Amino acid sequence: YGRIAKMITTVLDERLVRWTAFDADPSVVERARRKHLPVFFGDVRQLAQRPASRSAVGNARMVVVTSTDRKSHRVATDFKRARADVAVLVSVADLAQAQALERTGVIPITPRLPEDSPVLNLPLAMAVLEKLGYSQDEINLTMREKRLELLREEAAAPTDVGAAALALHPADPSTAGPGPLGAHPPPGDAAGGAAA
Repeated sequence: YGRIAKMITTVLDERLVRWTAFDADPSVVERARRKHLPVFFGDVRQLAQRPASRSAVGNARMVVVTSTDRKSHRVATDFKRARADVAVLVSVADLAQAQALERTGVIPITPRLPEDSPVLNLPLAMAVLEKLGYSQDEINLTMREKRLELLREEAAAPTDVGAAALALHPADPSTAGPGPLGAHPPPGDAAGGAAA
């Protein structure tokens, strides 16, 4: 749950989309949990090994993988094969990775720019909002605001690079919790969206 995943979840929070993130670093998880954020220990490889019905991504609408390593890409491909109904977006480091993933039905997000720059990685958040059904006007407005905010933050913040896995689920107002979690569906989508 590094800077890129944080940037994506901030965008999701602003749209009241429920999400859950996973990170393999226990200290990252502990810091996020102290802030009452839905971040749990684990990574995309572990999530994919569990049956979909028992996993945190079991009812996901979307899975977003911010890691560019081959193991994560392989798991994303396997997950997509098992759950064709779920959009799987993955950060890629180069065109060859993008082409290979695209053939499997996984949506590559390119170019993957320096990890320590959320501003340069805003296209990943834009792709998430687009797949959730937001209009281009809404996406552009959100991205313009987010770009300005991130530019101010990047000027003052040290780098905190990390990878995370996110999964977006249909919203269930009866399970919406406090804090950044919401059950506001995207426009034109009565089922809503959430990330876990």
